[in-house]
Amino acid sequence: MKKIIAATLQEAITQASIELGCSVTELDYEVVQSPSKGFFGIGKKDAIIVATILKQNFTQKPHSTASQPTPILSTPTPQKNILSSGQSLENSSLNPSNFEGNKSSIDESFFKENEKTDSEKITQEIQNELKALFASMPYKIDKIEVGIYDPQTLLITLDGEDSALMIGEKGYRYKALSYLLFNWIHPKYGYNIRLEIAQFLKNQEEAMDIYLQNIITTVYETGKAQTKPLDGVLAYIALKKLRDIFPNKYVSFRTNTFDERYIIVSDFIRNE
Repeated sequence: MKKIIAATLQEAITQASIELGCSVTELDYEVVQSPSKGFFGIGKKDAIIVATILKQNFTQKPHSTASQPTPILSTPTPQKNILSSGQSLENSSLNPSNFEGNKSSIDESFFKENEKTDSEKITQEIQNELKALFASMPYKIDKIEVGIYDPQTLLITLDGEDSALMIGEKGYRYKALSYLLFNWIHPKYGYNIRLEIAQFLKNQEEAMDIYLQNIITTVYETGKAQTKPLDGVLAYIALKKLRDIFPNKYVSFRTNTFDERYIIVSDFIRNE
């Protein structure tokens, strides 16, 4: 029996299988303490399990029955009946090779299921912490949801009476909140984030798609172009979209004499 301490339950189970020299499907374990990452890292708890090899339970039973003077068990008759059944050991479900053949698929499905479970636990944990955070802030936000946007990105959806206040003038408060959430979630959980407040991001992206049509046409025709001065979130949305469309061109911010930012697209970097 082994006591294992690890950051997550999956890591503890994997570590137990390594130390006991068996597959995770052969483990019999009891969760002594469930892991918890706390609130912003405060009150963090590791996973603690006590594990043993499951097949030990089966190897002990023959010894206990063999010590009993039971005539029926000592006779060869049951063995003859098994051999005369017409089923060879190779085709039998008792063949150890059948267990070995299924072990890799069992292990793979185990880790896939645990990966899905971990993602669900992470999104639920972040959602709970966000609810606790906004409960202490003077904003009326009724909807706080966290889900998977893609394998590398979490979708954080906020909505409520004070959504406009959360966005701020020209999206400056939205940008600041997005930056803070990213710097909390990415180092801790390894996910990028997509923050949506009352469809603000969706509306901004749709508006930018319309504006960039002429810019994209100009780049295809002349090989270069520049946008009008862009504020706040619009500037970063435009920068990302242009870089995605023109991965082989130089796309970057520039600042005019009025300290306003715009984006240039060109074939090479020039000192201007």
